[in-house]
Amino acid sequence: ESWRDIGAIMSERKGQRELEFVIVRNGEQHTFVFTPVLSFYNAGFTSELDTVDDLIVGSVGTNSPADQAGLRKGDEIVAIDAQAVAAWADVVEALEAKSEGGTVAITVLRDGEEKTFAIDMFSKRFLEGQNAPFIQAHIGITSDTHRVFFGSFAYGARSLIGGVAIIFSTLRALFVESNVGVGDLAGPVGIYTMTTHFVAAGLISFLSWIAILSVNLGIINLLPIPALDGGRIVFLAYEGIFRRPVNKRVENWLHFIVFVLLIALMLYVTFNDIMRLGG
Repeated sequence: ESWRDIGAIMSERKGQRELEFVIVRNGEQHTFVFTPVLSFYNAGFTSELDTVDDLIVGSVGTNSPADQAGLRKGDEIVAIDAQAVAAWADVVEALEAKSEGGTVAITVLRDGEEKTFAIDMFSKRFLEGQNAPFIQAHIGITSDTHRVFFGSFAYGARSLIGGVAIIFSTLRALFVESNVGVGDLAGPVGIYTMTTHFVAAGLISFLSWIAILSVNLGIINLLPIPALDGGRIVFLAYEGIFRRPVNKRVENWLHFIVFVLLIALMLYVTFNDIMRLGG
């Protein structure tokens, strides 16, 4: 009855390779059989388009866990953690069992030779924090869009809250996720590269990207870290509570040390951006 129902059915039947859809067009019913593409966001690869029985890897996300491990488009999956897999349902079941993340060994057939790759997968909690599904089946259709002026304010508020949640989820992941680190952050060069992609995608995508950047800058600047506005707020709060200012020598040294560390971090992240551009 709704798009939510369709999503729920496809989620329940991720391992089913052919789904029958009955649609109404111009008052007439039509039946279509689709082969969903499986996106394994926890590992960073998809099934090959239209593959039904063959376990062929489609796209592999750049810098994803699968990409870093060495998985490539066109590989044929034959085993997971030394257990043979014969259908995509087996692959879905094996990878869904890794909801806490961790390492999974995927054996593939490449050019007639078996190769095994250890993939350090994202946890379900991390992906939920990024508003991303764990594993998803999709057929390439979306609902029609209806624009409502006053409804856009509520949507904007929800998007803002979602953006803030993603930032804190990412900060948490930097400390608790084994496959997420400082090297995955993007600096000015990386942001410029991503901006060019959003510009090419159209005005709405570009404006959405600008909004995400603005939220990121605002939240990061308010973190209780010396050299940032959030750190200044902490010092003012200390002064208000204890009725005396923070020792200026201590405050200045804290600002200086953290500023140097932030500059070092920016240089390191920018270096990584340049290396990624170079392939």
